[in-house]
Amino acid sequence: DYVKKGDILISGFIYNKENIMAKRCAIGEVIGEVWYKVFVELPVNYKEEKVTGSKSRNLEIVFFDKNISLFNKFDTYKVKRFRLLENKLLPIGIYFSTYLETILIENNYDIKTVDEKAFLIAEEKLYNRLGKDISIKQKKVLKKEEKKSKILIEVFVKVEENIVDYLDITNTNIEDINNSNKE
Repeated sequence: DYVKKGDILISGFIYNKENIMAKRCAIGEVIGEVWYKVFVELPVNYKEEKVTGSKSRNLEIVFFDKNISLFNKFDTYKVKRFRLLENKLLPIGIYFSTYLETILIENNYDIKTVDEKAFLIAEEKLYNRLGKDISIKQKKVLKKEEKKSKILIEVFVKVEENIVDYLDITNTNIEDINNSNKE
């Protein structure tokens, strides 16, 4: 069956015909199929420099803007320097350096082959918004278009999730509700 936001599926009110006779604690879970449209934007040419976690420490001598590194073992890296000695008169400096290894990630996305990456990003967006306790049942690309240097993708996702919204009825006056229903 179809439900709309605000429909009461589980109630703590006990009815006799049209009148509420009592109220009790009602607890329940309703798993519903919910449809979402997720918009994903990917660059045509993607480049990222990512730190791997490997690092080496090194003593560095800088002479006339030339680095003499004693123990650098990485091809691509980011460096953090701590100055041990520097002289304004002489063009020399000694630094304690930490080299962080990096890897270069380069992807060229094509509008024909971008679907799997769009699905992964759409899933991640939904998990971040709804939590990890959802179950994704279906994914489909609705629309793709390339604008300038980006690919815009609209993804349809069918999700099973708990759609219960709780409402506290402890301070609810039953007589007021019954009187408003008669009017």
